[in-house]
Amino acid sequence: MAAIYFGHTHILDYLLSNGIDVHKGDRFEESLLPHAYNNLDAIKLMVEKYGADVNLPDEDNTLLHNIVSFGNFDTLKYVVENYSPNLFVKDMFGKTLLEVAQDIHTNQDNHFFKSRTKEEDLKIINYLKDKLEL
Repeated sequence: MAAIYFGHTHILDYLLSNGIDVHKGDRFEESLLPHAYNNLDAIKLMVEKYGADVNLPDEDNTLLHNIVSFGNFDTLKYVVENYSPNLFVKDMFGKTLLEVAQDIHTNQDNHFFKSRTKEEDLKIINYLKDKLEL
C-alpha cells in the first residue's frame, strides 16, 4: 500500500504484474483500491489494467467512501463518470456516500476535516445529489 500512498504507481504496476491480487493485495487480503482515494493514476491503473472492482470495500469502506471522506472532488467526479460505481453502496456504519458527505459537512469543527472548506463539502454534496437525482 505504500506504493499507492506515496504515488509510486510504477511500483504498484510492477507488483500487480507479478501476481499481487488487486482484490486481495494488502496484508489483510483486502482490496487495494479503497486505499487509492488520493491517487487517480493508481485508480486508473488498478481499474483499467487489472480489473479492480470500484464497489469492493476494504474492511471498512469502498473507494468512493474514502474519496468523499477525504474531499477529493475531482477524483470523485472522474470515478463516477468513468466507472459507473454504485452510488447507493453503504460503508461499515451503514451510511451512503451522500450521508457521509453530509455528516462531514455538519461536523466541520472536527480537526480531521479542518483542511477543507464548507464550500468544498457542498460541492461534493451537490454533485452527489445531482447524480442521485435528488
